[in-house]
Amino acid sequence: QAGMHRVPIPHRIGGYRFRTDITFDELVDVCGEYARVMTVRVEKLICDAPATLRLLPPVTDSDRKEWRLKNDDGRVEWEACYGTWSVVASQRMDYEVTMRPGLFDPADDALAQFYAKTKRCLAYVDPLVWQEYGHHIKAYFEAHNIAARFVPCAAPEENKNLELLAAGAQAIVDFGLDRRHEPVLAIGGGVLMDVVSLLSSLYKRRVPFIRIPTTFLGIVDASIGVKTGVNFGKNKNMLGTYTPPKAVYIDTAFLRTVPALHIRNGLCEIMKMALMRDNELFALLEDFGERLIETRFGHYTGGVGATMPAAELSQVWEAGQEVIRRAIHTMLEELSYNLTEQNLYRCVDFGHIWGPTVELSSSPPLPHGFAVNMDMAYCAYLSYTKGTMSWEEAQRVWDCMDRLGLPRKHPYFIDPARMHPTLMKMQKTQAGMHRVPIPHRIGGYRFRTDITFDELVDVCGEYARVMTVRVEKLICDAPATLRLLPPVTDSDRKEWRLKNDDGRVEWEACYGTWSVVASQRMDYEVTMRPGLFDPADDALAQFYAKTKRCLAYVDPLVWQEYGHHIKAYFEAHNIAARFVPCAAPEENKNLELLAAGAQAIVDFGL
Repeated sequence: QAGMHRVPIPHRIGGYRFRTDITFDELVDVCGEYARVMTVRVEKLICDAPATLRLLPPVTDSDRKEWRLKNDDGRVEWEACYGTWSVVASQRMDYEVTMRPGLFDPADDALAQFYAKTKRCLAYVDPLVWQEYGHHIKAYFEAHNIAARFVPCAAPEENKNLELLAAGAQAIVDFGLDRRHEPVLAIGGGVLMDVVSLLSSLYKRRVPFIRIPTTFLGIVDASIGVKTGVNFGKNKNMLGTYTPPKAVYIDTAFLRTVPALHIRNGLCEIMKMALMRDNELFALLEDFGERLIETRFGHYTGGVGATMPAAELSQVWEAGQEVIRRAIHTMLEELSYNLTEQNLYRCVDFGHIWGPTVELSSSPPLPHGFAVNMDMAYCAYLSYTKGTMSWEEAQRVWDCMDRLGLPRKHPYFIDPARMHPTLMKMQKTQAGMHRVPIPHRIGGYRFRTDITFDELVDVCGEYARVMTVRVEKLICDAPATLRLLPPVTDSDRKEWRLKNDDGRVEWEACYGTWSVVASQRMDYEVTMRPGLFDPADDALAQFYAKTKRCLAYVDPLVWQEYGHHIKAYFEAHNIAARFVPCAAPEENKNLELLAAGAQAIVDFGL
């Protein structure tokens, strides 16, 4: 707690003060006397207060008001009816994303400043990154007199689970992390950052963390948002939180040793933002994409880079920086006003409707970006069949994907019987409606909310033929039921921010720094409700009025005593409730119990 203990002690009954100066000698004296008092009750015991005694006053209403103003924190409102307390609060979610060339140059203290107070750092590092750059990273912390402990964390997609999370948590416990002054450091790819970010959001209910992405997909996608997560079973990122990092530092020099396969994997996410938001970004991919892959964005001087004239290599490097800046900027513009995804119309979901299912259904799992690209290629065709993209534009998209070596074909996308359940699952989890972003020309988008199984049958049949034999042109009539929803505009984003107290992006030219300024609502109510499970009272039932389903975890002892009343209540309101017995003594409060609870949610289809 920032180098000071703060012990609340009673100041008369009904009041308090804080002690900040308790010493070991004082504890020796007090404990000896306390042992006697607890054994033999005496009428009165005289203890002299040490001369150094410091009593801090309690927190006043004025203090609470000032804290709320400074920290955008909460207040409590009271209603007399039944006894209801409304807690109105929000949590800041501000963070910065910075492009920082030479991040681990000892002359640069941007990262070191976060560890200036305790001179300690706990860093989770991808073993392959450590093998290549470990001596530079270690030398950086030594130059700044920071005692860093490096934890190797091999994190392929198939290891992204609760077991890896538990191993990471043990490393924090063993290190004895100072939760206020020692941000957890994640150096690696997207999977590592997802796991370490989730771990940081859970450990002691949240400790700060810093991301340093070393893969291309990590740089342009996984590192710059606030989502954390691990997979559960075959469900991608089923368990996760929305937690912002303390900071994100991007040094594109790491791309020098990234295999071409992984450069292509990351380019798929850039292709997503180009098709949805930025036709100039798409043109850069057409003009420089192949050379960006071959030279690792201008950082690799071997292979093709060795024979490339210096002026051309410099031009490729500059184009690569512009590609990355544009991709990050458009992504943050879309994410910042809707960090916790309360608005379900999200163009960044392009490629992520069917892509994640394809990714995890393959063995071993497909690279994330490749699965996304297959989804995008299909949606480009879907867009063409509905007249929102010309055949020439669709052909241009596919040609660019082919030149960059981004795979487009997968048997999943010609099988409507497999595609339709994924669409229905999305519809179930998104307020009864699917919202599929499709290109509206290159650099624009619309949303489809009316895709049917019959349409998938027709489109998949034609798509199979198009992907096998490229034809000059294919005519498809748009169905009469076609409904295209317009894209989200700057005005919409502004209105959403005002309504939801959500974020904005501020841009600074120096190095390329984006400041995301946002907050998350944390309002809730606490209500004293006599006769809560009386069938005549619908206070609880109203929350399940739409789907008429409820998943309830119930203590077995409570069920034994009150189960018949609880069950009768839900039956009276025609709610199909599934009751999951959850015996939770303190010794069972662990990840195994969490996993069992998660499985119940999956089985229920929440």
